[in-house]
Amino acid sequence: MTNKTELKIGGCLFRCPIPLVLKDRYFFVAKSNEKDLFSVFILKNGKPVFEIYKNQPIKNPDTEVTKTLKGIITVSDKKTGNFLYKIRPGYRGSSIFGHIKDNKVEIYISDRELRAGGVILLGSTVQSEVGIIIYEDGSTAVGASIPPEARHLFKKT
Repeated sequence: MTNKTELKIGGCLFRCPIPLVLKDRYFFVAKSNEKDLFSVFILKNGKPVFEIYKNQPIKNPDTEVTKTLKGIITVSDKKTGNFLYKIRPGYRGSSIFGHIKDNKVEIYISDRELRAGGVILLGSTVQSEVGIIIYEDGSTAVGASIPPEARHLFKKT
């Protein structure tokens, strides 16, 4: 995917390949001149399965991924049709919306801050393999390891 492990997100320096995990989804955000570029994958049977790659929906067996003309990406469960999350990519202000314990949660990324769950980072540096983790029960953590099944995506070439 990339070998760059230093990224400014929300006014914070992330020295990690995966800045955000929402439940069981791994989010990577790359910067471009026009908008944030999101890639999202899950681990299924020990292998990464992409739902989104650089803001483009990726066909996969588990989720339905759609994109509007304005660029809003919505992901739902293929079997149940239940909403999983939505990404509104922007430039200097992107949002991710999802549900945690029947509550709507917003992860907001701007050029000044990153808000995720109960964590607000302003001008911070996060140095680990994985940055912010929001668990199914709504609890949050900062810093974790990349799952062994996904390490090959982040090897330097």
